[in-house]
Amino acid sequence: MAADPTLLAYLVPRVTHSTENTAIEALGYILSQSAACRGALLDVLRSGGSDIGPIAQVATEVSGEEGGRPDLAGFDEHGKERLLIEVKFWAGLQPGQPNAYLKRLIQSNATGPSALLFVAPGARLETLWAEVRRRARDKFDLSESPDRQSAVVGGSECRLMLTSWAALLGRMAARAAEAGESAVESDIRQLRGLANRMDEDAFLPLQSEEFAPEFPRRMRGLRRLIRDATAGAKAAGCVSRSGNYRAYLGGFGRRILLCGASVWFGVDFNRWAKRGDTPLWIYFSKGMVGATISHSQFCRALGLSSDEDSVPIHLPVGVEYDAVVADVVDRLVEVGRKIETSQAARRPRPGAA
Repeated sequence: MAADPTLLAYLVPRVTHSTENTAIEALGYILSQSAACRGALLDVLRSGGSDIGPIAQVATEVSGEEGGRPDLAGFDEHGKERLLIEVKFWAGLQPGQPNAYLKRLIQSNATGPSALLFVAPGARLETLWAEVRRRARDKFDLSESPDRQSAVVGGSECRLMLTSWAALLGRMAARAAEAGESAVESDIRQLRGLANRMDEDAFLPLQSEEFAPEFPRRMRGLRRLIRDATAGAKAAGCVSRSGNYRAYLGGFGRRILLCGASVWFGVDFNRWAKRGDTPLWIYFSKGMVGATISHSQFCRALGLSSDEDSVPIHLPVGVEYDAVVADVVDRLVEVGRKIETSQAARRPRPGAA
């Protein structure tokens, strides 16, 4: 299952297209409420070579003199703006990023340290850092750290940095736990769930090896596997009927009648992406199972909770194709036998009233 499933992760993508704005407000709220989390933010900055001192206040979208509005701004105890934070999931950089924000920090902190911190998904760090760094070099000299995504801007005390959601929220959660702030820990868990959800739905940066022929060949092989495993389960007496082979946006497969239960059998990209361990699934729903077995019985027979609707078919690795087919057939038969046992338990005994 996906890591940290939370109400925020479920709700936000369904009610708004401004997921980043929600994350900005959530992060700003947590940092404003918790000194421990502001301390965690300083830990992250120090790990990148920046020591701006304690952050007393955090505010969202504070406009500068030239009109720029970074997502978050951090102020020291004297009300001096020392930190700007730009929150990213998968949206691109705006025209003024990062240079307008770097200029703003350098002009307002001529005699003190400051930092511009980008927060982004871990899978995006490499490509985003390359773009942020390229843009910054158009206006400033950068002295880069060789072992981290951090650079000193020109001859100033301003530092340009990048960190991941996981690193920042992980450190915030640890600091909140140390401080005994259980309510803050719960808030961080909600935001972490949203960040994880955005990672799952992301269009990851393309890699050249992904265009090699192995991937389409694998998809064709999985289609063949579904066909041959269905035939094998029919021969074993567990599948009595199979529907036409169909493709849809979330995968491809076919409807089968497995020991009296109507189920879908095939590749499911969404479950594969969330689970990460198998492309092949048996899926069922209340409307699919059929009259011979109820949905709740189906779940009990397979050892599932009432809110689950699928069974993974794990594939053996490093073996020949025939062995893979045989293993999948065995799994179909195993699931089918459990369904049969549940159906038999439901039937009234002879002579029973």
